[in-house]
Formats: sequence, C-alpha cells, structure tokens
Amino acid sequence: MLAGKPINDWIKTWWNWYYSIEEKEHPSYSSLSNYGVRNNDYNQGRTPRDWGENAEKRVWFLAGAYGTNSTLRSIIPATETDESWSILAPAYNMGVSEAEFPSLDKQELENLLKDDVDGAKDLKVTLNSSDGIKDLTDELQRVETDWFPVENIPEENILALDVDHINMKSDGYWIFLELSPGEHILQLKGKSNNYESDMTFNLTVRGPGKKKGTI
Repeated sequence: MLAGKPINDWIKTWWNWYYSIEEKEHPSYSSLSNYGVRNNDYNQGRTPRDWGENAEKRVWFLAGAYGTNSTLRSIIPATETDESWSILAPAYNMGVSEAEFPSLDKQELENLLKDDVDGAKDLKVTLNSSDGIKDLTDELQRVETDWFPVENIPEENILALDVDHINMKSDGYWIFLELSPGEHILQLKGKSNNYESDMTFNLTVRGPGKKKGTI
C-alpha cells in the first residue's frame, strides 16, 4: 500500500497523469530549457485531490527525461496538516498499447514489454538529505500492471496519437519514498536497449502551514 491505496493503482494513476500532459509542457519530452523552472502540476506534479481524498498522506509524482542527464527542481507544497509527502517515481519503466504499436497483438506487446524490462540494468537510486546520503537501490520495486485504460489524452500529446484514450499495460522499477520537510536530492538511474534515464531531482518539501518562500 502507498498512501492508503494499492501501489498498482497508484502506478495506473501515474500513467494517466503522465499521458494527460501536452507535449509542449511535458517533463519528459520538453526541451531542457523548460526543466527546473516551473513548480506546477505539469513539471513534476502532485495528485489531484479526488485521486487521493482517502489517502493517509498525499503523493507527488516524478517523471524524468529520456536519454540525457537532467536536473529538475520541484517545490512540494504543504497544507496546514501535511507532515510529509509520499514520492512515486520510476528509475526505469515502460508502457505498451495497441494504439502505439498497431502491428502487434496483445501477446506480442506483453512479450515486448517483458523482454525490455527484463533487460533493464544499471539501476540506481540515491537520496541526499540532512541526515546524509543513502543508497536506496535495494528499495526499488518492480511492478507489472494488468491492462488498464488511460483517458483524457490531449490532442498535442507525446504519443503523437489521434485518439484521446488508450488501453495499456506497464512494467518497471519504482521507488516509493516518504519525505519530511526540508531539502532533498533524489537521483534515479536506469537503462536498457530501449532508453536510458539519469535524473537528479532537487526537492524542497515545505512543512505544515508554511507559505511560499519558507521551508
């Protein structure tokens, strides 16, 4: 469980968030000049309230850029009662759908997905906080979802599809963290024959009741 909901469900929610972002605003495909300067729901985003209204704590989604070493900065806000935030982020993940690969049937897509993630290597997660640097690689979890719907895909989307919804399946390595107020540096690495990701997130978590400009 993560913040009162099964991890598998959070990952499906993550993919719906990920594919709902317009290409020009997308944290994984925008030019690097767009990274690290926005603290909104498009450039690394928190879950809308209706996704987590019964959660014990709130969840912040992270997504990295492909093929380059990139640094992003996110300021995670807090309400009067938030004492910590849960972080959901992939070190390496992949999704497949018939809309993206129309020449393949479901079994072939599942084989493609499994073969790719089976080949993931050089996975690494480190967290640098006030209490030092921790290697969290052993805490990565490989999570494979079943087939699920993704809706509200914008017209200008990163998939270059002319549909507003797809049915997809995903597999990958995820880290689930709870961060207390303060400054944190989270680094995620992973690669396979499909792509390579090397991301550094500078995360500021505000404490309960803190306003903009304070920690």
